[in-house]
Amino acid sequence: MNLKGHQRERLRAITITAGTTLTGIAAALVSAVLTAGASPAVAATDTSGMFVVPAAIALQYILYDGVFDDWGGGRDLLFVVFMTFCLWFIAWGVILSTGVEVL
Repeated sequence: MNLKGHQRERLRAITITAGTTLTGIAAALVSAVLTAGASPAVAATDTSGMFVVPAAIALQYILYDGVFDDWGGGRDLLFVVFMTFCLWFIAWGVILSTGVEVL
């Protein structure tokens, strides 16, 4: 695909934003599956549900490093960490507070 500079930057920004959003929500679903059957208070403090977030962040870092030539640096990593954590926190909080069972 032959994209101009600003088009390439917009596509990169959209891809990373969508990726972090979907990965954060997917991490929340995985956390809910790992803590299934536990009460919300116990599930919220279960470390197995929390270890999903660093794994999701590491997976994205490896993936984006292989896809984008200009990937890296503190700003990119901070954005991925912040967005993934926020979406995971919000989605898992909603799952725990509503009592929805995943699977």
